[in-house]
Order: sequence, then C-alpha cells, then structure tokens
Amino acid sequence: MTILNWENGQLEQHKEHYMLTGIVNEIVWSKDNKVLVAVGEKACALNPESGSRTGDVLGATGKILCAVLTNENVLFSAGEGNEILRHDGVPFKGQGKPVKHPHTGFVNQMRLSPDKSKLATASSDKSICIFDAKSGEVIKHYPGAHAMGIYDLIWIDDQTFASASADNSVKQWTLE
Repeated sequence: MTILNWENGQLEQHKEHYMLTGIVNEIVWSKDNKVLVAVGEKACALNPESGSRTGDVLGATGKILCAVLTNENVLFSAGEGNEILRHDGVPFKGQGKPVKHPHTGFVNQMRLSPDKSKLATASSDKSICIFDAKSGEVIKHYPGAHAMGIYDLIWIDDQTFASASADNSVKQWTLE
C-alpha cells in the first residue's frame, strides 16, 4: 500500500507498506489519522506512519466487503459471511464480536451517520438496517426496501439517508 501526500499542487509518495495480499474492498482511517484498517479477503490494522501493526482484525468467515471506524476506534466490519462484527480497539485483539442483525444475505455496505451515532447497513437481501453505533442494537429495519439487492447508501443528515440498488433505483429514507 502506498500513502501519498498532496503538497504544492503535487501528489508525492509519502510511505509504502506491505500489509495485505489479495483484494482490498475498503480502507478506513481513525479520526486522528493514526490507525488505518484495510479489509477484503483479509484484514489488517496498522499505524500508517511506521507501518507497524495495531492489532488483529479476525473472525470473518467470508470476504469483508465494508467497514467503518467510529470516533472511539470501534471497527464494524461485514461482508459475504452474513455477519457483522464489532472489533474493539486500538489495538485490535483477536476475534470480532458478532452483532445481532436481521440481514439474510451479504452485507454490501455500511456507513456511519454524520454525528457518528448511527450505523446503516445495506444488504443483498434487499433490506437496510439502522443500528446504534455505541451499543450495536438495531434501531430500525427496512425489509424489502428495494426489489433487488442494495449496493450502497449514504447519509444526507443524521435522520435521512439514501440507498442505491441493483433494481436501478435510488430511494431516500427518513428515520422518523
């Protein structure tokens, strides 16, 4: 992995670290930019300056498709194993803890709300789920939100988000 800096209108190589082999599906940074987590066929957490590992991100039974890192350095990861895992860190230590959820298919995407209090997940099972980002408890579930699998979502504000599906539609949702 190469970390680049933008300086004086130029993109320059800053650091290069060899951390993972295989596909990387998502990279997330800590709020203070001292932890970088890359997930995909495998997962790795490291200090981007030194390249030293900042723990293990373990427990996924399939490819990890998405991840988010909260301001408290709690990593949520999900993917093809139909599991959502919570990894407390830094440093990350061992197996992630399973988060109970209603999805029955791959979890394709997850996003934190702008205020970082809620976590939204989008699934191939056509559903969306909203969680409390601190406790991991389900706040709201939208089964059959789309006619086909949902690939992505984005928060518009702390109560409103949009989802994009394989059914060629984009929908806007409000939590209330």
